Amino acid sequence: MTAHALAEEVEGFRAAGMAGAVSKPIDRTELTAALSAVLTPDTRVPSTRSASMGPVPAARAPLVDKDHLASVWRDLPEAARDRLVAGALEETSRTVTAVAAAPDRPTEPEGLREDIHRSAGSCAALGLTAMRTALAEIEDTLKRNGSVPPSLREALPGLWAETRTELEAWRAEA
Repeated sequence: MTAHALAEEVEGFRAAGMAGAVSKPIDRTELTAALSAVLTPDTRVPSTRSASMGPVPAARAPLVDKDHLASVWRDLPEAARDRLVAGALEETSRTVTAVAAAPDRPTEPEGLREDIHRSAGSCAALGLTAMRTALAEIEDTLKRNGSVPPSLREALPGLWAETRTELEAWRAEA
């Protein structure tokens, strides 16, 4: 399990002898598939997310994985999930604001990549798939060249508004 999810990083792990890697934030289906592959080595269970395939573009990912969100609702007591949702909403709103204001030059503001990484994890925990994917893409871009391209920076607030609206609608029905 690793937070180092760039394709070249995963290839380095494989070159060093690792059979595979599961990148954070943890996806239950991917973790289950990886564990199954270890427990039954003759069976190759396909990964739902692979660094060699690259991330699913945010435009094609669902805003909210309602099955995942329903499992969070079932698995956590009400107070815990309320804290999780409130924290994720606050953290992601702050991060989106910081990314939107990020400079257009190859130097990231102090701590921005860490904030993006944490927000991506919070989004993954709630099944906010498109948002998690967009944040991961921004984090990877920062790792590679130290800046956030204008197209990603400008698209993030709208994606967050849509995601938040869909999450709130789902919560109202739950």
